[in-house]
Formats: sequence, C-alpha cells, structure tokens
Amino acid sequence: MVFKVRFTQDKPFHVCFGQGISFANYPEYEGEYELTPKVTPQTLNTRDTYLTQDILFREIQYYEVSNNQNGMTAVIGGT
Repeated sequence: MVFKVRFTQDKPFHVCFGQGISFANYPEYEGEYELTPKVTPQTLNTRDTYLTQDILFREIQYYEVSNNQNGMTAVIGGT
C-alpha cells in the first residue's frame, strides 16, 4: 500500500496505523443466519450489532414438469 502526501504548511502531522475496529460497544447479532426469500419483505435487525458469520440466503425452489399441452410448467417456490 502506498500513501502519497503533500503538505502546504509546515505543521506537525501525526499518523498511527493499527487495528482500528472495535466491536466492544456492539452486541452480537442474535437473528437468523440462514434465510429463504419470501414474497413479502424481510428485515434482518443487524443495525448496531456485529455478525459472527456470513448470512446465507437460500435459493427459491424451482422445477419444471410436463403439462397436458405438450409443454413445460415451471413451479417456483412451491412443492
């Protein structure tokens, strides 16, 4: 990583590089980590919390079956 800096005034400038992320003031997210999309909106209450793992959005079920018109019928989200 390269930082190029140019100053126009001769004044002290202090820089510190280190770990600047802290979760100490945030509670752990306690909601679901695995979800299946629905036809209604869903909200994950993650604001001001920290996650301990990735959230997995599962696929919507999809399959095709033959129909009486010699075609295919797609079934989305059903059984």
